[in-house]
Amino acid sequence: MTKGTIAFCGCSSTSGFGLDPDDVFNDAYTHPTLWVNLAHQNIEKIQGTALTNRANRARSNTDIFEQATRALTEDNDLQFLICGWTSMPRYVSEVGFELYDTVDNVERCPKDQQLNDVHYSDSYLQKTIDRFRALHHVQYEIVKLVRYINILKKFCDQRNITLINVNVMCPWDQDFFLKLKEPFLPDELTPYTKEIILNVDNRDDQEIFDLYKKQHDQYDEQGGIHPDTWVDLYHNFQLLGVDLAYDNDHPGVESNKLYFNQLKTYVDNL
Repeated sequence: MTKGTIAFCGCSSTSGFGLDPDDVFNDAYTHPTLWVNLAHQNIEKIQGTALTNRANRARSNTDIFEQATRALTEDNDLQFLICGWTSMPRYVSEVGFELYDTVDNVERCPKDQQLNDVHYSDSYLQKTIDRFRALHHVQYEIVKLVRYINILKKFCDQRNITLINVNVMCPWDQDFFLKLKEPFLPDELTPYTKEIILNVDNRDDQEIFDLYKKQHDQYDEQGGIHPDTWVDLYHNFQLLGVDLAYDNDHPGVESNKLYFNQLKTYVDNL
């Protein structure tokens, strides 16, 4: 007898991309060493649930949010919703409408796209991607993620569903969301805050303080990050990885075991 449903959402690290030696360049949802499946089979509190893995390769946080909302509306008797959030900014584009796969992830190295009437080289697509990314500051990607989490949390709280957030590839560093009290020195900010969010080398102190306040006000306006809902807010799975899958890019068997243990520790202490 099952205990409701558990849904996993995420990108390729959650879908098992590269784990199957016989099908290297596809998702491997049922592979026994995928951290999702290790968790479902070996964590007492979720054993017996019906498993839904909605993750898909190359997906963005917006896509992952859509996966989660579908789980909330389509999965019967949902008990656990586990979201593996990814890097940013990341955008997914279907370059052409063909009988074969034309998806491209607007973040990592694109692939040549030979369509019915045109050929896009990887170098052309890379230049297009670089221009596109220049228009999107990561601060607003983080704000968007905070908003997504709070929307999901509200629905989960209303329906007594356990929401678990997993830092799979999020870019921030240690204590990024801990707001310093004034007065403080710019050097006390985290490296990611200084270099990526605020670009402090090109600003005077007052502008830094004003922007820092705006930065955290934006997080607060969306409801905050809710650290207690995260397996490990400040250490992403990518940094924990110790080996690679058969595609020589995605997490391997030993890395997936580490991810499973991280999740197990969190769930056991709920």
